[in-house]
Amino acid sequence: ARGQENDKIGRVGVNFGEYVAGDLYYPRSAKEPVPVVIWLHPYSYNLGYSGAYMVGPPIQQFLPEKGVAVLAFDQLGFGSRLHEATRFYERHPRWSRLGKMVRDVRSAVDLLVLAGESDGVGRPEDRPKGLPSIDTNRIYLLGYSLGGTVALHAAALDDRVAGVACFAGFTPMRTDRDDKPTGGLRRFWQWHALQPQLGLFQGRESELPYDFDDLLRLVAPRPCLVVSPQHDRDADPVDVERCVDSVRSAWSDRGAAASFTYETPDDYSRFQGDQQEAFWKWFEPVAWPNLLATGEL
Repeated sequence: ARGQENDKIGRVGVNFGEYVAGDLYYPRSAKEPVPVVIWLHPYSYNLGYSGAYMVGPPIQQFLPEKGVAVLAFDQLGFGSRLHEATRFYERHPRWSRLGKMVRDVRSAVDLLVLAGESDGVGRPEDRPKGLPSIDTNRIYLLGYSLGGTVALHAAALDDRVAGVACFAGFTPMRTDRDDKPTGGLRRFWQWHALQPQLGLFQGRESELPYDFDDLLRLVAPRPCLVVSPQHDRDADPVDVERCVDSVRSAWSDRGAAASFTYETPDDYSRFQGDQQEAFWKWFEPVAWPNLLATGEL
């Protein structure tokens, strides 16, 4: 069972975008509009968002117990949507699976914004029923591995996202060649068929029209957490460090240097209890800055 509902945590099934089904977990005791974290899972083909990679209490239990709602759903080609990726490119030859994943995140944000409208925008009958009161100014993305990749793309393209946390989510593409232990760009265009057109740049990766530094600059000056474990097999730590150093000015030049956080734990790629606590340590003062200012945190 995927549900984590109990006397403290509520769960409501939701649908958004092109018939994407998800679950919104929320704290039943909330008296004020709650912040929402959209959880974006890693490569978990069999189980999707509730995979076995989550040792201990899953994120959809961990965060609601702390007063934060979580919207979780299976990404295209994973879990309950495994067969949705079958013949995807025959049906959508000019699209990419990664592009559809980003579109799904934006549709999820649409749902949350519509659910949180209180100023008469839109028709009342169109608003989702049964959802908790949502603070539309506090919609965040949290992604791990593939989810981190999707999160950075989605946050870069949607300024309704208040902030983003990326765990083991990227290595720069322009230096991700076949001779790297990561497997190079083949991970995207061949192994997982996420961005087929990247295959056109095989052997000439430096000519790619965009990279993760461009995405990060588009996220600035919003709060951003990048966690890159030193022993992540899918990343080159030297390249990631160089990328991060090149984008810090995007925050500092706007007087928001403190809003960008970069961590390199002596660890491998995983998302378990320690990583959830690391996210919470970053997220709590980001989501409740007024409490931080008054010393209540």
